[in-house]
Amino acid sequence: MNKCVGTTEAASLLGISSRRLRQLLEKGRVRGAYKTGKFWIIPLFNHLPQITKGTRGPKGKWRTSRPPALAKINVNRNHIGSNMKKSPKDRKPVISV
Repeated sequence: MNKCVGTTEAASLLGISSRRLRQLLEKGRVRGAYKTGKFWIIPLFNHLPQITKGTRGPKGKWRTSRPPALAKINVNRNHIGSNMKKSPKDRKPVISV
């Protein structure tokens, strides 16, 4: 039969703080641990509590490439004002891509 311990003793066996051990317990990462009332009962396997590996979060967005830039349309307001005074054949284009 496996020996069972509390959170403070299990934390000292693992070399971590009892608060960190409680975080692992709440995530369900300690194998065979269960809660009785407000106390955690942690079984020992080869004289140590067994912690399962955690999963990593989502990949960073910096790894994804940016979409290609859209074409920019520039409107020259100075040409608009000067074109108002000129005849239609002498007007300059106001839009550039």
